[in-house]
Amino acid sequence: APTIAELAAEHEVVLAHGNGPQVGELALERSAATFDVLGAESVGQIGYVLSQALASVGCTAAPIVTQVVVDPQSDAFRNPTKFVG
Repeated sequence: APTIAELAAEHEVVLAHGNGPQVGELALERSAATFDVLGAESVGQIGYVLSQALASVGCTAAPIVTQVVVDPQSDAFRNPTKFVG
């Protein structure tokens, strides 16, 4: 957090992260939950932790939860090569 705060003092900073492993773990714990909900949950948790860490060094952060829309007819769904997580 201190390094990011130093950068933010002179620049506009956007910090992005992935959440595949977290969604995979949550899916194993709660099989009834859908992936969109698990994704939003993990992104929210990660954003909250990052913003709290930045706040601890005097840097204001605003976590934003986004949603990706994919084409269900995409060729990538015909032969998936990566499991969630």
